Amino acid sequence: MEKVLKKFKPWWVDLFICGLFALIGLLVGRANYLVGTSFLGWDTVWSEVNVKLAIQRAVSGVWQEFQGLGLQGGHGYVSDIVHSLWVWLIAVFVQLSQVRYVSIFLLWIVGAWGAYFLTKRLVGIWGAIVAGSVYLLHPFILQQFFVIHDSFAWFFAFLPWSILAIIALLDKWNAKNLIWALLTQFVLSFAGFIPPQMVAYGIVVGILLLAYGLVNGWVGLKRIVIVGLLLLVAHTYWLLPFGRYALTNTDAYLNSKLNQVTTPENGLKSDYYGGWDSLIFGKGFYFESLDIIDGDVMHSEPILSEWEKYWGQDRARNVLIVVFSFGVLGLISLLIEPKWWKWGMAGGWVLAGAGLAISAWPISYVGKLFHLIPIFEQAFRIGFTKFSILYVFLLAIFVAMGIDLVGKIFKNWGKFVVAVLLIGGMLYVAWPVFLGDFVYKRMRVDLPREYSSLVDYMKGQPKDLRIASLPVQTFNGWMITDWGYTGSGFLFYGVEQPILDRAFDVWSPYNEGFYQEFSTAMYGGDGERVASVLDKYDVRYVLLDESIIAPGQSPEILRIEEAKQMAREMGWEEVWREGFLTVWETPYGRGDKFVSAPSSYTLASGDTTKTRRDVIYEELGDYVSGLRGIVYPFADLMREEVQNVKYGDENITLSSNHSLIQGSKLLVPGFDEGEKVKVSYELALHDGMVELRWAPTYSINSQAGPKLTDQAYDTEETKVWVKVGSGKENAIYLGEGETKRGNVELTVGEVVGVRIYEGDTDKQDELAQFTPDLVQECWRKEGAETEAWGEVVNGAMRLWIKNAAACLPIKLAKTQEDELVQVLVNYESANGMEVEFCLDKEGGSYECENDRVWGIAEASKSDGWVMRTVMASEGDRYWLDLSAKQFEPLGELRSIVYQVPIVNRYLLIKEEEMVAAWGEYLNDLAFEIEGDEIKVEVKGEPVVYDFAQFGRKEAFNCDVLGRGQVEKSKRVYSADGYGASCDFVGFVKSTALQGYLMRVVGENKAGRSLKIFLYNAGSGRNDLEYLLDEGKFDQTFSLLPFEFLGEYSLNIDTRSFGDYTENRLEPVEVRYFPLEQIAGAKVGVTKKVENNLQIKDVKKAGTWLYRVKTDGSGLLKLSQGYEEGWVGVESFDFTQNLRHVKVDGWANGWVVPEGEGEIVIFYWPQMLEYLGFGLLIGTFIMVFRKTRRRA
Repeated sequence: MEKVLKKFKPWWVDLFICGLFALIGLLVGRANYLVGTSFLGWDTVWSEVNVKLAIQRAVSGVWQEFQGLGLQGGHGYVSDIVHSLWVWLIAVFVQLSQVRYVSIFLLWIVGAWGAYFLTKRLVGIWGAIVAGSVYLLHPFILQQFFVIHDSFAWFFAFLPWSILAIIALLDKWNAKNLIWALLTQFVLSFAGFIPPQMVAYGIVVGILLLAYGLVNGWVGLKRIVIVGLLLLVAHTYWLLPFGRYALTNTDAYLNSKLNQVTTPENGLKSDYYGGWDSLIFGKGFYFESLDIIDGDVMHSEPILSEWEKYWGQDRARNVLIVVFSFGVLGLISLLIEPKWWKWGMAGGWVLAGAGLAISAWPISYVGKLFHLIPIFEQAFRIGFTKFSILYVFLLAIFVAMGIDLVGKIFKNWGKFVVAVLLIGGMLYVAWPVFLGDFVYKRMRVDLPREYSSLVDYMKGQPKDLRIASLPVQTFNGWMITDWGYTGSGFLFYGVEQPILDRAFDVWSPYNEGFYQEFSTAMYGGDGERVASVLDKYDVRYVLLDESIIAPGQSPEILRIEEAKQMAREMGWEEVWREGFLTVWETPYGRGDKFVSAPSSYTLASGDTTKTRRDVIYEELGDYVSGLRGIVYPFADLMREEVQNVKYGDENITLSSNHSLIQGSKLLVPGFDEGEKVKVSYELALHDGMVELRWAPTYSINSQAGPKLTDQAYDTEETKVWVKVGSGKENAIYLGEGETKRGNVELTVGEVVGVRIYEGDTDKQDELAQFTPDLVQECWRKEGAETEAWGEVVNGAMRLWIKNAAACLPIKLAKTQEDELVQVLVNYESANGMEVEFCLDKEGGSYECENDRVWGIAEASKSDGWVMRTVMASEGDRYWLDLSAKQFEPLGELRSIVYQVPIVNRYLLIKEEEMVAAWGEYLNDLAFEIEGDEIKVEVKGEPVVYDFAQFGRKEAFNCDVLGRGQVEKSKRVYSADGYGASCDFVGFVKSTALQGYLMRVVGENKAGRSLKIFLYNAGSGRNDLEYLLDEGKFDQTFSLLPFEFLGEYSLNIDTRSFGDYTENRLEPVEVRYFPLEQIAGAKVGVTKKVENNLQIKDVKKAGTWLYRVKTDGSGLLKLSQGYEEGWVGVESFDFTQNLRHVKVDGWANGWVVPEGEGEIVIFYWPQMLEYLGFGLLIGTFIMVFRKTRRRA
C-alpha cells in the first residue's frame, strides 16, 4: 500500500497545483461573466452558433462561399473543424451564450497546466509553478485575452503541450510518443486559423529541432527530420491550401484598401511599442486601440485605459522588471549547464523577443530579417499578435531556469522564497482580472433577439442566394452598434447564405469592387445604378441593420431613411422585419445554386476591378472577358486612384496602352443633354472685332474632340468686357490686340449667351461713408461668448468678430439699363483673415451672384484687392455685403479692414446667342487609332487649392484624446506623441455635378504618410479616404460626377503613432475631366451574342463541386468570384478543360460546345485539404499499427 501511495504522491501534487490554477480560472471567470450576456466581439470565431454549418464549411472549406462573392482567403479556415468539435462538446453542457465564456476560460487554464507540466519536466516543481503563473498572468497574455481571438486562445492553450510532446518524443523515441506528438499537433492546428502565428511557431520549433540535431549528430538529424515531417503532416490539411493562397492570391490582400490604410498604421504602433521598455513591461499596440465610451458615439477612449493606469504603478513595473531579470538569469544559466533544449529555447526566445521589440537594439536586427521578404514583412508587421504568446511562454521557462539557478546557489529555501514572491507578484500584476477586467466590457453583450430570429428565418430560405448588407458608409470591416457590440461581424456564422460583409473585402478584389459600386450608387441616390449593381452581382436579399452606428459622425451618414425610401421606390419586397432589422427581396440573383446561362452577352474587356462604376456593365449588361471583343481602354478611370497621368501648365494627358488591331477606331460616347461641362475658350480683340475661339473639350491622339463653333462679333471698340455664358465667372477685359483665355461652365444643349460691354466708363456709384451702426451679427457659435461689431478708422471699416460673423450691407444704385457691374474691394488683415463679400440681387432669395471670394482670394496684410463682376439688367438693384468670418481659431477676437468699395458700371453694347451649337457634344465621336497607345488630352488651367494660403492659419490637433503636439509651417505638417495635425480646404470652385482629376503632390518625410479625406456635401460622406504613398508622392484621384449639387472639401491628416511624423503637401490641383465619356470610350463594334445554352439540372456538393446538365452551346456562368482554381470539364473528362472566362468582370464562366451532356465544375484546390486529411489519417494508422506490433 505504501508503495502505491508513494507512486501516486507526485500526481496528487500535480492535481493540487492544477487545481490552484483552475481555481484562479474559476474566480476570474466568475468575476467576468455577466449572466445572460454573450462573449462576442472584436474578431470572434462564433462557430457554436451553428456547429453543423461550421463543420460543413471546414470540411468543404478551401472555397469560402459564404464570404460575399466567394473566395479563398488568407486564413486557415478549414482548421476550424477542431475548434468546432470543441465548442460542440461544451455546448452539450451549457447554454449557447455561455459556450464561448467556458471555452476561453478553459483554454486559459489549459495553457497554464501545459506550461506547468512542461517546465516541471525540464526544471522542477517550484520553477514550474512560477512558469505557469507567468504564462497565465503576464500583461502580454492578458492583453491578448482582453479582446481575444479564438485562434490566439487556442495557441496559448496547446503551445506548451505541443512542445512537451516534441521534447518527450526526442527524449524517448517510441510509437506511443509519436502518436502523442502527432495528436497534440493536430489539436494545435486550429491555431493555423491565423497562419502567421503558426509560421512563427514553426520557426521556433525549427530552432529547437536544430539544436537537438546539432547535439545528437546523425541520430538527432534523422529524428528531427521525422519530427519535422510529423508536424507538417498534422497541419497539411490547412497548410497546403494556405500555401497555395500565399503563392497565388496574396496580392488581393496586399492591395486591398483596408490593408493599405490600416496596416501601415498598426505597423507604426508596433514600432512605437517595440522598445525594451515595452518588452519588459508587456506593452503592445492594443494600448492604442480606441472604442466609444458607453455608447457615446462622439467620444472615444483607449480600451486598455484602466489597465494602463494600473500597470503604470511602480509596484507592477518592479514586479515585471524582476520577472524579466530572472528570465535573463535563466538565459545565462545555459552557459553553466548547457542542454540542447536550453539552446533551442534560447534561440526561440530571442527570435520571439526580436519579433516584438522591433526597435530595441541589438535584437531589432534579428526582427528586421523578417521584413526582408515581402510576405513575411506583411505577416509580421504587427509583431504583438504573432510573437507575444511565444515570447511569454519561453520567458516563463527561462524564469523557472533562473529560479532553479537561485536554488543551486542558495539551496531550496532560496528557490522557495523567490518562487512565492514571484507568484505573489504576478497575482498583483494581474489583480484587476479578479475584479472583472479580464474581458473587455464591450465583448460582454446582451445579444438582441432580432439576430437569432433572423437566423431562424434565413434557415427556411434557399441557401444559394446572396445577401447585401446596409448601411455601407465605410469600407472598414469594423461593426459598432448601439447595443454594445464592437467587432468584425458575427451574423455570417449563423446565416448560411453568403453575405457581402466588409470583413471579407480584404481577401477579394471583387468583394471590394461590389462595395465601391454599391456604396457609390447608394450615396449618389441613383436607384437605377443600385439595381444594376445588385443585378450584376446576383444579389437576392438586402439586409438593413439600423443598430449600426458611425462613431464621431452624424447619424445621417448612415442613410437609413434614404435606404428605406429607395427600397419602396424600387419595389423591393419586405419579406421579414423585426425591431431594427429588415430584409428585402429583390428580383435579382435567380440562378440555380449560383449557376446560370445568360440569355445573351457581349464580348468585351476592360479593367473594372475595384471601380466605383462599371461602365461596361452599365452599357452592355452581361459581358465576357478573355475572348476577343470590344475594348474599354479607360474603364479603370472610375477607380479612386488613376494611373498614367501627365500634367502640363494648361493641359492634362491620360494614356492607355492596349494590344489593338491596326486601323481601329476609338468611339467616345457623347454628352447627355443637360449635363454640365467645362469648356475652355480664347478671346481676342482685333480692329474692333471680338473673336471667340473654343477649345475642344478633349482630344484623342491629337485629334480634336467635341467643340463649339467659333464666333466673331464686330463691336468697333478698342476696349471691351466680354462675358461668356450665364454663370458667375468674371467677365474678361480685352484691349485692342489682346488675347486672353477663359473657362466657363456650360449646360449641354442650352443656348450659350455672349455679352459684350464697353471697356471704358465714367459711371461709378457714389457710396455713402461707413457707419458702425450698420454692422450686423449674421452668424454666431451656439453657446459661446460672441462679439460682432465695427469701427470706422480713417474712413475705413474695421470689422471685429469673436465666435461669430459680422456683415456690413451696402445698398448699390438701381440699374438704369443693361450693364456690367464691377466691384473692386480693397482690404487688409494683419491676422490672416480672408476677404469675403457678396453681390445679392434685391427681391429674391439671398444668393451670391458673383464668383466665389471666400477661400479663393488670399489674405493680405496690406492693400489687398479683389474684383468681381455681375451682369445687371435694367431695374435690378444689388446689395454688396462685406463680411468678416473665420473658421479658426473661433475663440479669438480678430478683425479685417475694408476701404469704401469702388463700383463701376459698363454699358451693354452687344448680346448674342449661340443656337444649335452642341451637335458634336450630343453625338458619339470616332477617332482613328494607330498603334497601341491612346492619349487623351484635356486643356485648361487647374484650380489650385493651397493649404498654406487657404487652410488653417495655425496648427490644429484633431486627436480625439487631445494627445501629443502638432505644428504647421506653411505647407509642412508635423505631429508627435500621438498628436494629429489636421487641416482642410473647401473646393469652392468644384462641384459634384462634374468629373475632375485631383492631383496631390508632396512628401512623407517621417512616420505615417498623409491621409486625405474628400468630403462631398451632396452625398454627406467622404467619397474618398486614402493613405498616400510613403516618401515622395505624386498621385491622381478621380472625382466622379453626381446628379446633385454638392461642394467638396479636402481634409488632411498628419498623424503620429507615438513617434515623430512629418509630411509636406504642395498646392492641390483640381482639373475638369470628362470622366464618363472617356471611361466609356471603346474600341470595336458592340455585338450581342445570343446564348443558346439551356440548363436542365444542377447538382452541388459542398462549395466546390457542381454537376450541370446542359443542352445546346454557349456561356455557362458560375456566380462565384473569378479564380483560376475553378475548372470546367465535360462529364469528368479531364483531358481537355472548357475555356475559362471572366463574366461581368468578377464571375466565372465557361464556353460550352454544342450538344447535350453534363458539365462538371470543381475547385481543384479543395483537393489539397483532402490530401492533407488523407496524409494525417494514413500517418495515424501507420503509427498505431507500429504501436500494436510492439505491444
